[in-house]
Amino acid sequence: MGRGSGSGLRAMHQKSVKGLAWASFVIALACGALLPGTFVGEWVVTVLGWLPWGATIPVIVLIVGWVGVFLDTYLDLEPNQLAVWGALLLPSVAGAVSGGMADWTQDIADTVLEAVDQSLFAAAPEGLGSTALALATSVAAVLMAQRVVKKGRRA
Repeated sequence: MGRGSGSGLRAMHQKSVKGLAWASFVIALACGALLPGTFVGEWVVTVLGWLPWGATIPVIVLIVGWVGVFLDTYLDLEPNQLAVWGALLLPSVAGAVSGGMADWTQDIADTVLEAVDQSLFAAAPEGLGSTALALATSVAAVLMAQRVVKKGRRA
């Protein structure tokens, strides 16, 4: 009984970690969609504008970021820290870019916001602004990803 129950607990732990990883990724997607309208999104756009080759760097960051998010998620079918950070920050990076991939990123953000808008804001206390909600849930997503999902962990 000892060997069988240990492997069963390990399998259950793996499933719970995977569930928490996906939950943090979904939270990061929702927060990432909210952040471009806050000072954080404006700050990201400003910093990217200061960099040399101001029009090129944000495009490269956006492309490499999405490739990283997809690869990180695809390799073990679990979003790790790179995917969570990408989902959180790439919609803000898209604000510094014009064109196809930026529009595609904005469409994803809009779709996510529409999906969670009513339930998220209906559950929020009266007077809580979207900036406070975005920052609070962003911190929750990052903390959850750091505690549950290890960097580069592959199954």
